[in-house]
Amino acid sequence: MAANAEINNESVSMSKQILHTRDEWKEKGFRVPTKAQPDIEPYFVPGYRTVMRERHLFSREQVVAIDAKESKMRSEAAQKGVETRIEHMEQAVEEAELTIVAGKSNEEIYELAAYTHGGNYQGDPGEFIWSNRKARDTIRHRLTNYETVWELINRGPTAKLAYQILRDRVDALVDETYPQFAEGATEVEVTVRFGRQR
Repeated sequence: MAANAEINNESVSMSKQILHTRDEWKEKGFRVPTKAQPDIEPYFVPGYRTVMRERHLFSREQVVAIDAKESKMRSEAAQKGVETRIEHMEQAVEEAELTIVAGKSNEEIYELAAYTHGGNYQGDPGEFIWSNRKARDTIRHRLTNYETVWELINRGPTAKLAYQILRDRVDALVDETYPQFAEGATEVEVTVRFGRQR
């Protein structure tokens, strides 16, 4: 088996003089067209006698030299595409209709917060501690269409400003509808069936 591994690795080494991986061609200033069919050569994983992998190798005839002008145009087009996507996301959250369930009592907000740990229904929320912030989080996640509108944008760095626009709009709606829980307001105390909470 070891002899086979040596022969196999030697054949790959010899082949690599005229065949290279996609990344190796890229480093040399070439690109591999998407329809180019690679030669697949098995090789043994170093340090393992029985584990084999496949390596995709391309010949010089299968690759195309990267034209500097074309490369720059592609890069500029890609950047413009990203900028357009960002603008569309920002516009989407600016124009999206926001809804909120109004008229809930402080006690109802408290019970909803306790049941959903402040709207945090993913992961381990930890100990439940009542506060105005917990109330705002609950209202935002459970009584508005915040989550639905959030789906209009991605959750990556390109949506950073779009997300901030969404949060600002939703938070303003929450503060307007439930001003007692607004940031800076006196902490609301709620009397519930099993005792007084802060």
